[in-house]
Amino acid sequence: MRKYLLVISLFAFLASCNNKPGAGNGVTATDSTFVINGNIAGLDTGKIIFGHRAGDEKVYDTVEIKSGAFQYTGKVPASDGINSYTCMLPGKGEDRVDILVQNANLQFTAKADSFAAASVKGSPAQDDLNVFSQQTKDVDAAMSALGKLYTETKDKAVKDSLNKVYDQYDSVIQSYVPGFVNAHPHSYASAYIISRTLLINPKVEVLELVYNSLDSIVKVSKFGKVVVDVLGAAHKTAVGQVAPDFTMNDRDGKPVALSSLRGKYIFLDFWASWCGPCRRENPNIVEAYAKFHSAKFDILGVSLDSEKDNWEMAIKKDKLTWQHVSDLKGWGNAAAKMYGIRAIPANLLLDKEGKILARNLYGSDLEKKLKEVLK
Repeated sequence: MRKYLLVISLFAFLASCNNKPGAGNGVTATDSTFVINGNIAGLDTGKIIFGHRAGDEKVYDTVEIKSGAFQYTGKVPASDGINSYTCMLPGKGEDRVDILVQNANLQFTAKADSFAAASVKGSPAQDDLNVFSQQTKDVDAAMSALGKLYTETKDKAVKDSLNKVYDQYDSVIQSYVPGFVNAHPHSYASAYIISRTLLINPKVEVLELVYNSLDSIVKVSKFGKVVVDVLGAAHKTAVGQVAPDFTMNDRDGKPVALSSLRGKYIFLDFWASWCGPCRRENPNIVEAYAKFHSAKFDILGVSLDSEKDNWEMAIKKDKLTWQHVSDLKGWGNAAAKMYGIRAIPANLLLDKEGKILARNLYGSDLEKKLKEVLK
């Protein structure tokens, strides 16, 4: 469920924040090395937003729709192989379309009233992604429906139940990946699919297997590098390992080392003020903190915020009375990179010696685990 909610949160953030304009801003077709020609039936005029990540920054372009058509242009560095763009209509971040762009001509065809079902063709990687999407479409639809139910209910027990079912579906999606990668080792889409499906809570053995199946040129592509970085972090942050130490400033600018907190069970929580799923998870963490803080349990919040005022306001509003640190670099947060964090909320539970006991405990799972280890 976290994956579904994260995407909505991130693109609500993308649409609302003053991110930098990207490749399509003022670039003409003669300058560019990729062109997306689009038609949207039922929308004569308006705008369409294209967002992508450039390093640690979110970048977006707004393109005009005229007579139901648009053209978006730009470049993909040869060393990257591909880039992933997400497009959406303003105010409709839940109806998004993911596109794998290579230096080629792509055709985008959609209907305004069913935008998320758009057809995109033209780049080899996108065509391969379409094959995978066709294989998993029924499971994707079921997961999307569960995600919407999750956002609509306030019942904690129902949310926990929906999470468990969602995770089962997510496991089904993951089971398709090795077969697809084995059949498409030369495709940049394979590295992208791995990055989208296997990196949230990585299983080292599976991740190594699929990564080693990739062709050498795909391994060094943009998403191949993402996979190998997370794989390296996954080795260091697996259950049973001592959590890698880091030092980061708290809200008063004072450095806090993770290792300085040893002697207690520590919940290392990666979150951000702009992350809706994080904010919805916070009451569960507050409840666990109230129940177990006196039993040598503490929390260190690591924020992926870039604006201090927003960070501090969220801490106050959500009543997060434990220690917090951030380098205010957003997705460039040094600790998040060290731990291979690709989605938030994310967390680790550490024992008194700093060893990792569990990862990604949500809902009632945190309280259940604490009852187990603090008994």
